[in-house]
Amino acid sequence: MHPTISLQSLRYLSREGRLHLRRAMSSRRSASEITKLVQNRVKERDLWKIHGRVEGTHPPPGIIFHSMDKNLFGMQHASQEELDHDFPVQALDWNKLEGDEDSIRVSWLGHASMLVQMKGFNFLTDPVFSQRCSPSQWIGPKRHRQPPCTLEDLCEIVRIDAVLISHNHYDHLDYFSCCDILRFCSGKPAFVVPLGLQHWFQSYTDADDIRELDWHETTTINNTHITGAPARHWSNRVGDRDRSLWCGYAVESIETKKRFFYPGDTAWFDDLTEIGKKYGPFDVAAIPIGAYEPRNFMRYYHINPEEAVLMKDAIQAKCAVPFHYGTFPLTIEPITEPACKLEQLMKDREDSNSFQPWLIGETRVFAR
Repeated sequence: MHPTISLQSLRYLSREGRLHLRRAMSSRRSASEITKLVQNRVKERDLWKIHGRVEGTHPPPGIIFHSMDKNLFGMQHASQEELDHDFPVQALDWNKLEGDEDSIRVSWLGHASMLVQMKGFNFLTDPVFSQRCSPSQWIGPKRHRQPPCTLEDLCEIVRIDAVLISHNHYDHLDYFSCCDILRFCSGKPAFVVPLGLQHWFQSYTDADDIRELDWHETTTINNTHITGAPARHWSNRVGDRDRSLWCGYAVESIETKKRFFYPGDTAWFDDLTEIGKKYGPFDVAAIPIGAYEPRNFMRYYHINPEEAVLMKDAIQAKCAVPFHYGTFPLTIEPITEPACKLEQLMKDREDSNSFQPWLIGETRVFAR
């Protein structure tokens, strides 16, 4: 940010003036530099070992969707009545969002969307409130479970300081939700995004504060450090496969020293232990457990419940909350299977209560 120009001063410019000034102020790297850096990360990803073996390049997406098409659209999904009984959505309890500021509060808003509250710092992860995670709201994966609140209510009641975007897939980066956050929040939050996504936000939103990070780069907001962390995944919106980065985030309160980890999407890779060594131990981590079948190629993209338990240990998380299941029909495993498997895997461990399924709309408090 240019030292002589504040974000407040942008309010007095026209929209076109804000866009021009914002781009001039925030362009730390050229497009060619970003392309080179991202491609280096792609090469790095393809050299990582998965359970001791170098697996190489991910399968082309065309093969994936061709292979999944018959199973995904031919399988029998649970009815809404069955889901209401087995996996109900709780209305967000606003009273639970107030209290001990030294704790870490995590509220699950569905899929990968969470509200995380640390001392003096409230942020959202990958907010998706639309009915479909798709380029069009007319076609594509449609919600099985609704959000526990509206974005308008959330932004009115809770101050949102930042939004963490892990990558550009439609189930993690939702144009409508990003625009609504900027429309409903009284003070515009900062958007923390992976390398290569700043241009998207400048082109399609009115966000004034966009923090673009490479892996291991850190930005500070409200006395809180946010650091981009490696993940084994990919990026693709429409025809731009791997042209922007994907990442997780290690979040640390400078005052309380409490630490939270959000990985975004990731497959298992053996160097997950390095995240724990470098940025952990974490008081709490969000760990994905769904969208893992068929395993012969989804292992390149997403972890399964067994690997989720391994990941908790690898990154040195004292407690964990599962996410990335129960909301959108993205792969062929039954919608409640990930939670059932996680419960079985954790039941005989000494720390069995440290990583348990929960409900959309539920708020959990950690590290008091």
